[in-house]
Amino acid sequence: MSLPVRRLALALVIVCGCYLAAAFAVTDAAALVLLRDAAAPVSLPRLLPAAWALPLAQTANRLLPTPWSAEAAARAALARGDDTAAERWIARMPPGRYATAMRAALAESRGNAEAAADGDLRDGDARALARIVDELSTRDLPRALRLQRHLVAALDADPSRPPSRGEAYWRLGMLEARSGHGDAAARAYARAVELAPYAGLYALSYAQHLWYEEHDAVLAERYFRRTLEDDPAAAPAYVGLAQIAAARGDQATARADLARARAIDPRVYVPMVPGAT
Repeated sequence: MSLPVRRLALALVIVCGCYLAAAFAVTDAAALVLLRDAAAPVSLPRLLPAAWALPLAQTANRLLPTPWSAEAAARAALARGDDTAAERWIARMPPGRYATAMRAALAESRGNAEAAADGDLRDGDARALARIVDELSTRDLPRALRLQRHLVAALDADPSRPPSRGEAYWRLGMLEARSGHGDAAARAYARAVELAPYAGLYALSYAQHLWYEEHDAVLAERYFRRTLEDDPAAAPAYVGLAQIAAARGDQATARADLARARAIDPRVYVPMVPGAT
């Protein structure tokens, strides 16, 4: 290889190296801006303006088109409230769980909770599902209940999919109870406990429903005690046991259980129950 050719090759290598270095630098800067909300108060991401996220991600994609830069641009567009731009960038992402998650986020941004939940269900994002249903329940409880019933049915059709069916039934129980559907709530809580017998929170919710709503002292006591088997520090379970003991006239046990509850949590809530306070 002649000297001029070697020099040309070296120059091309240097140019390509500088180009890639610039592309990676812009990509890293875009990543930092996208992480600014989760970053520590005094950190580099917090120093970068949030408005830089989309231009940086778009520039990174032009310099070096990658699935990540397309996703970053879509996330930045969503954060800016530009659903149209987000949709364009999502279309550039390859099929897969990341594209599914971004389509779910876009549907949620547009107020389509059902489509968002279906996307997150396929993606197995339990936290996103819970957030969608919880937020929807604050403004449209019947719609949230219908959505949670749909999610439970989908999980029952394919039990291998996350999130856990126990959690799905527990959340369904809470929504049924808030909707005044006592029998349906009891069935959902019972199913949650059946699917996750060592999840104390599910047993506690079922016990509280049995005691405070259905006044079934025998069954409620069983599930309050099951709660304590899983979580001995569950103060509300001791409150329930204290009230059941008081209702049957065992004041000594009632006082002891209530003292245990307050020793665990001095501010534990004690609901008013006629004949049990």
